[in-house]
Amino acid sequence: MISINESAATGARDVIVTNPPFNRWKYVEKEYRKYLLSVIEKLGYKRYITRKEVSLQTLSMFLCDYILNYNGLLISVLPASTFYTIYGRGYKSLLKEKYGVYAVVEPKSRASFSEDSGFKEVIIIAVKGSDKKLTTFIELNDNTENVAKIIMNNVKPRATFNLCSLPRFLDINWLALFGESELRDIVVSVFKQGLKKGTLGYWDKMLGKSSIIRGVEMYGPEFFFIPNKYWKIVEETDKFVRIRNGDKELTIGKEFLVKTLRKPSFYSYKIEADVDTFMLSIPPVDDLPSDLQNYVEWGINSGTAKPAINAYGKYWYSHVHKQMTTKKPFGHVFIPDKVDLLFKNRSVFANYTKEKVAASKNFYIVKEENKTIAKFLVGWFNSTIFISVLMLLGRKISETWTRFLENDYLELPVINLDVNNESSLEVIEAINKVLTKYLPPLWKQLNKEYRYELDLAIAKYIEIKNPEELVEKLHQLLSNLLYKTQ
Repeated sequence: MISINESAATGARDVIVTNPPFNRWKYVEKEYRKYLLSVIEKLGYKRYITRKEVSLQTLSMFLCDYILNYNGLLISVLPASTFYTIYGRGYKSLLKEKYGVYAVVEPKSRASFSEDSGFKEVIIIAVKGSDKKLTTFIELNDNTENVAKIIMNNVKPRATFNLCSLPRFLDINWLALFGESELRDIVVSVFKQGLKKGTLGYWDKMLGKSSIIRGVEMYGPEFFFIPNKYWKIVEETDKFVRIRNGDKELTIGKEFLVKTLRKPSFYSYKIEADVDTFMLSIPPVDDLPSDLQNYVEWGINSGTAKPAINAYGKYWYSHVHKQMTTKKPFGHVFIPDKVDLLFKNRSVFANYTKEKVAASKNFYIVKEENKTIAKFLVGWFNSTIFISVLMLLGRKISETWTRFLENDYLELPVINLDVNNESSLEVIEAINKVLTKYLPPLWKQLNKEYRYELDLAIAKYIEIKNPEELVEKLHQLLSNLLYKTQ
């Protein structure tokens, strides 16, 4: 039994019930941010701060831990993002090291427990120093009468997990642990089999940490992208592009232009992207060709360049060029920054290009030189297996939209490109069949031969036990999930 006595000498507590502030870190005054970090570090929590842009709720929970007695009870409302973002990774480590987490609870019928909250929320119930191994993940209906019994006695049927022994790919998002999920069981089975056989490996080991990079961020898309809202391309040669705005025509040399993917929605129905967009990449010099100088002046006068001017000053038109030279954001494989899980207006997940091109910040670029390997990767990313991973482990930013960040991808298994088995040819043949095909929405693909062939080739390459059975089961499951929402 937990005593509820307060230690007047230390200010320590035996019970803490809290709903800490969720304000965004960037809204906290700069000097006060420094002060908060220095306090938390002096209290001994430096190793749990994974990056300097932290979250207020995480810092609050470190303070709670500092004043909570051994065997003390902690109950806290927290934004769900605490358990799937890099900002919360340190706090998750602290929980696993110092607490027995009895339960994580989420509301089933609404996004949050708090009134007028814009955040998806969960409640954690934990005891400091407890050796309890299993954590119950509860989807709470409006009826709360049996919650205590469920938490204390692990009443079945409930999802229970040992947080300290989760496989790496599940630990990135604890929200995937809610409910009796058939999809989760399939994904876990595939990953465990592939990792054991060596046909799958973690991204950072297989491809390297530098293999994935965010696309180019620019200020003023209607200036830096060509064509744009105001200018259309009327002629293109190997050396220049001629553009027109009303009666005015300008010629811009190809040395100032980079072929670029602009928006994922432009390439959402075909894996091989038709790239007909350029991005201006102008070095920081004063002496520009006359037509380019005229275009720069148009950007100033039209207001389309205002965001860049405000952000970068004199050589505002060169911030894209700087990223091109430092980041080198070029590749053959492109992953959208976020995706609608219902795939209502999207037929493919990842895109492929024959030539190496750049991309906007709406994409992640997989930096792979070899075109054959790039095709393998784009086959993996467009497979039903990977899309299931996205549905299970992605960061939900709304009811249907999800995303992974660079650090998330590094924590995921990816197909091992060094495995030379007979199925490798089948993967290439299957992806070549759909590479240039205009595809229907995903849920309409699940009964098509080309979709089955791609998924089966991937499953065989991974050496999944009973691959035909797995693919058919996965197709049926996703068909039920997606069809109901159309």
